[in-house]
Amino acid sequence: DTVYTAYLREDFIGAGFEVADSDVMHIKYLDEILDTEQPDILCINDKRLNIDAGHEEKRELIILQKLRDIRFNRDIRIVVFTERENDDEFLAKLIYLGIYDIFNSRKIDIDNKVIPQLLQESDIKNVAEIVGASQAPQQTKLPEIPVDNEEEDVSSELEEGGNGEPSSNFNKLFKNKQKRKSIPDETPKAPIIKKQYKLAFEPVYEKQIGIAIPRRTIVVASMNRRSGATFVSHLLSAYLNELQIDVNYIENLYDDGYTYPLLKGYTEAPENYRSEFMLQRYKEMLQKESDILSIPKWKQGRINYIVKNPIVDQELKNETEQDFDHFIKVLLANQEAPISIIDAGYDWDKDLYHEVCEMADYIFFVAEPDLHQLLKLAHPLTQKERKLVSYIALEKTRIIGNKFSPALLKHEVVEECFGDKLLTALPPYDVEDVFESQLNSSTLLSSRNYYKELEGILKEIAELLLPNQLLNQKKSSILSGFRFRKSES
Repeated sequence: DTVYTAYLREDFIGAGFEVADSDVMHIKYLDEILDTEQPDILCINDKRLNIDAGHEEKRELIILQKLRDIRFNRDIRIVVFTERENDDEFLAKLIYLGIYDIFNSRKIDIDNKVIPQLLQESDIKNVAEIVGASQAPQQTKLPEIPVDNEEEDVSSELEEGGNGEPSSNFNKLFKNKQKRKSIPDETPKAPIIKKQYKLAFEPVYEKQIGIAIPRRTIVVASMNRRSGATFVSHLLSAYLNELQIDVNYIENLYDDGYTYPLLKGYTEAPENYRSEFMLQRYKEMLQKESDILSIPKWKQGRINYIVKNPIVDQELKNETEQDFDHFIKVLLANQEAPISIIDAGYDWDKDLYHEVCEMADYIFFVAEPDLHQLLKLAHPLTQKERKLVSYIALEKTRIIGNKFSPALLKHEVVEECFGDKLLTALPPYDVEDVFESQLNSSTLLSSRNYYKELEGILKEIAELLLPNQLLNQKKSSILSGFRFRKSES
């Protein structure tokens, strides 16, 4: 569209940009023009670019593949002008490719929006309007925690902001991490979350149940090693699946790839399945071997598994400064599900999960009836134990007991340590039954012996996440999706 490009060229030249004379008359000539002109910025309009494609999906795929190749093989900033709904999958894939200059509007404000943005470095915060922004909750201060000289300073200082005022919170969510500072003994500081942010999307309308489900991000963590964060996460995912709610289950990024073998991923997962997070981390290294857009998703029922494939995904031991950005891209690429369950395991104190906890709607700490573990809450000694106590003090944090009998729940030590933070508790289950359910790549929720009890327990958790209209449906409709093994009939 030469008229369209003429207007853009005039505006950019007027703003002091040097604009190439060549017009891209067809996408097949794009590489040739880029080779000739060697531009710093490439602007395209996805609707006006000439492409030989029979239908819209093929057209979008051609554009995405071309932009992917440019991102990986050239040092060019890509700007996309488009006009779509903000939840359009095409926009999510652009962000997934690291394209953050997306102007999604019928009218393009070149002078006041496009030019000022292009004069700054490309930043993921620029796509805030596409995914929406939430209002920040009230300021939350964590209890003061002395920092030992020999221990790593885990405090994180975020930007100050007025309480309750509408602000660009999503923008702040993606801000650059500040450098961590060592704090001398004479000036100990508590880790303070000055503001908390959350990814905010429109509710998802589940057609099968006819109810709009608000989006929720939940972090499930273990108070101690192997306290049961994964056990609880898998059960909650299975329960939401039976309620016909789409859910993302995101495995602990820094632990072994345990879900894949547990669910027989070697035979059940799609061919070439990879961890989306791992692919983001190593995409530069893998660009010639893998096509980001063709990596299949692994869904069982309504559960979308985002987990490691131990065959090809390396074990992560160390964090990088880019991990949070990679994590956000994974969430943006999986917006179909209203509920995201993030299994942080015992690595909840890593920097990535600190930021994820800040934006999460709820944090669930799973605890076992271990006296030594409980005493850590009453008398925290290490930095991690003190940080645990400070997290539990947050309004959005709850404790889920694992292997607690009714008598133990009433014990004065348990009541004193948990207080009003205890949301619900799972009783001790027969080890053989748990093993059998794992052997069948399922959970105890699939067992006739346990589903009634578990349904009541998991419903207490779901009440925080789902509309009452859904949870108050007749029991028969809620349980209609359960399929039991013949051996338990």
